[in-house]
Amino acid sequence: MDDSERARLRGELEMLRFLRRVQIQQLEQTERWIGRAEHRLARSRPDGPLPPRSRRPTPSNPPARWILEQSIAGPVTVHTGDCWIPIENSQPLTRAQARSALADGAMACPGCRADRTLGQLG
Repeated sequence: MDDSERARLRGELEMLRFLRRVQIQQLEQTERWIGRAEHRLARSRPDGPLPPRSRRPTPSNPPARWILEQSIAGPVTVHTGDCWIPIENSQPLTRAQARSALADGAMACPGCRADRTLGQLG
């Protein structure tokens, strides 16, 4: 293999990696849209919307390190406790529970990247 062929293959590999990054971003955006649609559907229940859960820490309720955002279909996204994305239907998680949720198919938040904090790159 000569240098020009090697350079062509490096360029092709770079383009494919770029394409993968774009597709991952598009998938993450689609997941956010699905989550928002599920949230809107859950809020439009005949018996009224679900009450929002407070994430405000108190002495008896310390801030969670990890949070599982849920939808009517089940677990959706794992967030860090200090994530800047608003989360209404959620539950606090331990480190082990957060790692387990990611392993079971929950998405990592594209904003706070809980998977990186947990050492589980997706």
